[in-house]
Amino acid sequence: MKNYLPEKFKKATSTMVVFLMLILASFMSVEAQDCSIVIDDPGCPVSQTVCADAVLNNVAGHYLQWEEPQFSLSCSTGTPEDYSFYMEYNLPESQQTCWIFSGVQRVGTNNLRLWQSSGNGEIYFITPKVYIDNDEVINMDLINPNNRNITWRLIVLDENMVEVWSNDYNISGSGDFSITLDPSEITSGNHFLKFQFLGNGNNSIYVDRIYFDAILADAACGGGINFSVTSSHNPGSFFPVGQTTVSYTATYIPVSGNPITETCNFSVTVNEISSASVSKEDATCNLDNGKITILATSSSASPVWKYSLDNGTSWNSFAPGVAITDLPVGTYNIHIKDESTGCTYADVLTATIINAPSVTAPVPVVSVLPEVRGECSVTVDAIPTALDECGKTITGTTTDLLTYSTQGTYTITWNYDDGNGNTASQTQTVVVDDTTAPVPAVAELAEVKGACSISVTAPTANDNCAGTITGTTTDATTYTVPGTYTINWIYSDGNGNSSSQSQTVTVEA
Repeated sequence: MKNYLPEKFKKATSTMVVFLMLILASFMSVEAQDCSIVIDDPGCPVSQTVCADAVLNNVAGHYLQWEEPQFSLSCSTGTPEDYSFYMEYNLPESQQTCWIFSGVQRVGTNNLRLWQSSGNGEIYFITPKVYIDNDEVINMDLINPNNRNITWRLIVLDENMVEVWSNDYNISGSGDFSITLDPSEITSGNHFLKFQFLGNGNNSIYVDRIYFDAILADAACGGGINFSVTSSHNPGSFFPVGQTTVSYTATYIPVSGNPITETCNFSVTVNEISSASVSKEDATCNLDNGKITILATSSSASPVWKYSLDNGTSWNSFAPGVAITDLPVGTYNIHIKDESTGCTYADVLTATIINAPSVTAPVPVVSVLPEVRGECSVTVDAIPTALDECGKTITGTTTDLLTYSTQGTYTITWNYDDGNGNTASQTQTVVVDDTTAPVPAVAELAEVKGACSISVTAPTANDNCAGTITGTTTDATTYTVPGTYTINWIYSDGNGNSSSQSQTVTVEA
């Protein structure tokens, strides 16, 4: 613990006059000195770029910790150099809005008198709100010339003025006293410090100064504080996406003269992948032809997108909206990041690719089936086929007959089924049509001659469908009168086809 109390306070005198003279002398010497403010090593924090990993009030951002810059007030003598909050009670403090006083009173220009009046009121004062670390050392210089037995009670209040911790220091003389905060019970953050005094005190006891390492939470409360540091943000603050400037300002206010200030500024840039989604196309035909398409947006003006399908072991480039192809069946856990910012999307995208059943009807190999014709009968033995979506050949099936022997026109309906609920059909015409006339068995019938009378036997013809056909005629086939006659023979196959030939008959006298 550093003891910055001037030597005169370590040797209490027996009279109040001596104390007041020494205090006045000390005050005059301090105010006459030259002071400057420096930023201790390692200096002002460097600007930081981080990734959003938290949400506050529906706003994405990042809670950032950093080591606060240490400002030192360097004066010729008498001032503590390693503390950012230093008060000697020689300036008009902001009592109405920042400080709370009870049973105390400013004395002259350099002290705060305790037990300033009789009564049963509590003796205390409360500092403005300050940001403190949870292991801070709080220092106080006290003038207790009559060595009264009193107790200094340090109470830490939260932002709602609720007590969170307290500790007592029993005092029986003058000196520099300190209380260290308990980090197990106090969290770093904004607090009020209540200095309460108990015991057998009187108005000869003075607080000469208080000093500790803390950031003044409200710059408007700097009045009355000889040396203070304010900041726009504190370690652990939430920073939204974008760039934010963090500013520290150290101010020394002398009793006379212009304030001295020193500033420290650094920026915090929070990047994020603000949105990401994935869609997929299933594999078909048991092939490795699945697809994944990723959509993503980044706070970066020029994102460099990467994706990983193996939990970040390897990364590959992708373009939002452009499909990643040739993927086999399986479930994919997809990590994405923007290499330009180093930010990874908080959620893992998931896509499951299956072998999707075909939804496309088979397509006949021959778009229009040829007509099948025959004169006597037709047997369809060329079974048509179709191709399914995967190129597999499907043989047509039908419930219609494949053989027809009766003259006429018929329709066969062929059906194609890929087994996945997709079907197609087409028709084929079958025509049985006899167009060939019978052919006489003898190309030229022989003349029939005889005496007295002649009877002629009907000739025949051969038909491609009906076989042997016996000729018919409307002429007589028996002749008894001498003379020469002609018989006209007709051959009909019953299918509309016919032929004829003539035969001469001669009856001799």
